[in-house]
Amino acid sequence: MADDTVKYEFKGAVTLRGMEAPTIAKWRTEGWELIAQKPGRVRIQLMFRRPKPKSAGAHLAAAWAGLRRLHPSARAGVALTGALVLAAAVTGVALSGGGSHAGGGGGGGSVAAAEPAAAPASATAVPTLPPSSVTPVPDASGPASEKILTRKNNEDLAKLLAVGDPGDEFVADFAKQYEGRTIAFNGNVTVVSNHDDPAAGTCDDDVLAGCDFMLGAGDFHRDSAVGPNFKLDGVDSLQGLRLIGDDRPTSISAGDDVRVIAVVERYESTPQHLFLRPVSTRVR
Repeated sequence: MADDTVKYEFKGAVTLRGMEAPTIAKWRTEGWELIAQKPGRVRIQLMFRRPKPKSAGAHLAAAWAGLRRLHPSARAGVALTGALVLAAAVTGVALSGGGSHAGGGGGGGSVAAAEPAAAPASATAVPTLPPSSVTPVPDASGPASEKILTRKNNEDLAKLLAVGDPGDEFVADFAKQYEGRTIAFNGNVTVVSNHDDPAAGTCDDDVLAGCDFMLGAGDFHRDSAVGPNFKLDGVDSLQGLRLIGDDRPTSISAGDDVRVIAVVERYESTPQHLFLRPVSTRVR
């Protein structure tokens, strides 16, 4: 009988048409089930799901439900067995404690040694403040090791934004060479997957978690795309995009053109994602 209480987590992926089979196979080996495909002229969007891991409380509830279904006599046997096991455990702990006192070679002396020394009366606990969650925006005119890389001041970034295949070897080379560097580029939102409504294709201020975002380079075109598959790492809500500008939107949808400043993190060959950590996002 199917369990209607199963909760799922969702994941979206984008790959070239004709190259989706390896991506699907890879995620299936990790327990993901393909539930939707949205093909375009050049790329195809894939949506997967898998059951969320059960919490300890859920396991206890399932065990209790199973116990209640037992015959009363069997239930009593299980309860008696559990009580005996608990009693044996308590007895073992008591014996272990007694042995340690006996080996101590004395009464009060060993007890006093085991007690922690009292803190001096003058000691004052100093609270530890959490690190700031505000990421400073690098200065494009600063030192070479800190300035923002753009299409104009970095030939490698210009080449990256023009690649025709997101699986091109240059994408992996760029991610390795420029890991940790900040880049800025005009891009577009290619995929927005809302876990609560996978078909919606939009994420708004009401969604506090459960959104995935992917970007392409340049302006959005329904039938063509250039550049890598940019995946925003650790972003699952509109707030995570770090939206800026006087006309800050209350929702983001696939097809929106944006200006992105982000830190290069890593490249994963399957499913051909170049991960970025956003510093700021502005809708163009």
